Amino acid sequence: MIQLRKYRNTIFSLCVTHLWFMTGCGANNTRLPINNNIAPIFTSTPSTSAQEGVPYTYQISATTTAGVNMTFALATAPDGATLDGTTIQWTPTPQQSRNQNFFLVTATSEGGAISRQGWSIVPTGTVTVKWIDTYWNEHGPAIFIPFTSNSIGPLNLINAEVPQPDGTFLALHATDPINGVFTIANVPGGYFWLTIGLRDALWTQASNIDVSSDYIGYPQNFNNNLNEIDLDLNFNGMDPLQPQDWINFSSGDSFPFFILSALPANDPIGATQWGFEAVGEGALYDSIPRSFYAFQYEPATNISIPALVLGKEVEFPVETFTTSAENFLTGNMNPTPQKSIRVNVKGSEWPAILNQTTPAPITPAGSVLTIDAQPYVIDANANPSQNIMGPNFTLMGPATGNLTGWSNSTNSCIGEQAYDNFIQFPGTNDIIAPNATQPSILTDQDYGTVTYGDPFPDAWQRTFTFCQFMDTEIPIPGTNATAIFVLPFGQMTTLPEEQVEPLLSGVQAPTVNGADLLTATTLNTGIVTLQWSAPKGMKPYGYFVQPYIQVEVEILGPNQTLTTYPTYYPMSYYGTAGTSMTVPNLASGRTFVFVITAVADGSANMETQPFRSKLPRAYSNIVSAPITIAASATNVAQLDTTVNASNVGKFSVTGNNKNTRSLSTFRSFHPQVQPPYSIKTKTTSSGPK
Repeated sequence: MIQLRKYRNTIFSLCVTHLWFMTGCGANNTRLPINNNIAPIFTSTPSTSAQEGVPYTYQISATTTAGVNMTFALATAPDGATLDGTTIQWTPTPQQSRNQNFFLVTATSEGGAISRQGWSIVPTGTVTVKWIDTYWNEHGPAIFIPFTSNSIGPLNLINAEVPQPDGTFLALHATDPINGVFTIANVPGGYFWLTIGLRDALWTQASNIDVSSDYIGYPQNFNNNLNEIDLDLNFNGMDPLQPQDWINFSSGDSFPFFILSALPANDPIGATQWGFEAVGEGALYDSIPRSFYAFQYEPATNISIPALVLGKEVEFPVETFTTSAENFLTGNMNPTPQKSIRVNVKGSEWPAILNQTTPAPITPAGSVLTIDAQPYVIDANANPSQNIMGPNFTLMGPATGNLTGWSNSTNSCIGEQAYDNFIQFPGTNDIIAPNATQPSILTDQDYGTVTYGDPFPDAWQRTFTFCQFMDTEIPIPGTNATAIFVLPFGQMTTLPEEQVEPLLSGVQAPTVNGADLLTATTLNTGIVTLQWSAPKGMKPYGYFVQPYIQVEVEILGPNQTLTTYPTYYPMSYYGTAGTSMTVPNLASGRTFVFVITAVADGSANMETQPFRSKLPRAYSNIVSAPITIAASATNVAQLDTTVNASNVGKFSVTGNNKNTRSLSTFRSFHPQVQPPYSIKTKTTSSGPK
């Protein structure tokens, strides 16, 4: 027995009867007071899994000194969470899902001792993808829902591809859209690939994404029918025709009616009236415009760069064309109000931005400088319509005296991504790729003031577009051949009041798995990570990476000889707002070239609205050296829907239209212009020879 201190005039003694049991004993047989200031100990563990719209429950339990009461409190919790006794209840809202939510519970003893238990929950949630395009026409902006089903074909499949700990991806498919809105349920928080059809994949963590675009004109009803149109056009009141004059027809649609192109109109010289009759077929979509214009373009004066400017115009306001009879249309050319602008290009700054953009020397391949009006478009930058003269309703464009109808030359900056390749047909000098019609501008050039016609409403968007093209030859391993890649550097702005300078350089210091991306190498892993520093100039809203895979192409030439060529074939576009990317869908035992396109824009956001655009917009490109993945490499991650390199073998080009692009497609923002020949895939087990 141990005698203790005096407590309230009572002497206590402590006697131990068992090692695990203590009691107080003394002269008055009085017990010791219980210590109620010992912090409780939590004995329950909260779940960190939750799902949007599904009730979450956590039953709290804790221990403390026998006989001591304790209380629980919810010190920190997301909105809507409640504590009833020892039970926490919470139903995650759409705003809380896929975001981190913090909980903090306290357990307090009677004496005030506190224990705390904290945790966070990122509930799985719904990703909402809106695809409701806007078409600008004479009735104003009109919405159009391009797809009503997610299962009609691969071009409009929407998926979330979620990275897994083992390096694979979990594919979560969207439901059929309701009024243009797709939903993908149970997507974990964090980044994932949003795949759009077979071509695009965006690295995003957003829960609400708008993949809509702006277009000019009216939606087209895509089909496989051929619409034969017979046109007989006659108009008077032209300026007397001079050498190099052109007549251009435009419908103001992003997908222009195919025969509304341009024709040289220099015969007879001095004529003031002109007629045109054509019969043609439009395929793939109902390309029948509601109305269209005829423009007379004339050589610019008082400017030292060869250019054509809008002179007179006439509108044919027809609602439909008749496909069963000849369409007679007559009009009078009208004078156009005159505008002017000084064209002054600081070309000496372009060579500096082209350094370190390819592994091989670059060759200037031309430039394009245009001024245009985007029909009906206000406070937006719509996907431009294209024709021989340039984009949209061209007000000034390069001189096209060497053109005869559709040809290899282009007066438009028709694509933002670098592309391959120039394929030469056997026994000919014909190359199926476009050439810019103006020379490159690599020194300071003040061309003077150009005057042009502009009869259109002031509210319509005016665009000044300038791009330069550079060629580079990329080796094709295992052969003596090279593939010519075309690298565009371009920008679209409002009409400039000062000297035109480059807005965006190529990305800086690009690497692959830490090594120089511009040096050929072989990787022993299927995990291919590209990294780069931001370009100089405007801040990009994002970057597109496009792998090109080495393949063989069989081409049937004009003499009906089938010749095999080694080249590179374009795969999907992968977009990111960051400056690094682990590229999916590659394959071991194959060789790739990577194009990295930086894009800056006045409105677009790579993770939330990648295809809505406003001025200014600028883009630049770099192309890598050949990068080979060893045949023994493993851990090659594959997405569920985009182009998979392991399935790409040999290609056959069965048409021989020499005035078409080769295997790549052009891309302006989102839509793609498909080549007019068929490509057949042959699966091979060993890859290209």
